[in-house]
Amino acid sequence: MDRAKIIDDTIQVININKDGKFFEKVSRIEARSEVNKLDIQLDVNTDIYPMEKDAYYAMCIASSVNTDGSEDFDIFRYQHEGSSGPDGLGSLLDQYQYVMHGKVFKYTIDNDKISVFISYGGLLMSLTGSLKDLKNLEIDSRVYLLLKKI
Repeated sequence: MDRAKIIDDTIQVININKDGKFFEKVSRIEARSEVNKLDIQLDVNTDIYPMEKDAYYAMCIASSVNTDGSEDFDIFRYQHEGSSGPDGLGSLLDQYQYVMHGKVFKYTIDNDKISVFISYGGLLMSLTGSLKDLKNLEIDSRVYLLLKKI
């Protein structure tokens, strides 16, 4: 596994906009991860990345888009010089279709479950699961969410 990856899992979309659609270009996705058994709620700009109910997606939450985990990333250099990262192995951007950058801003603990909340510039995500699966998502840490339909 790449050193930058915090969570690397497959999710299945269970519901889209279960409580109605509140924004024209944003949908609230409910999903369940296969490996870590996480319950996920995620706001996605479905205008640029449509998602389908019952479909499966590769989901990664990473501390960096560089495969070596380094934080030195320049999107402008990446676009002009190609996908070779500082380690010569490329970037996680090459492996996914939809990427958001955000910040962990809150967590709650209820019995043996923890919920972690991340804001991607106002698009929200909640992950609920066991402490051992979510312990590396610390308050104020910056993370990338990467998705790809499989």
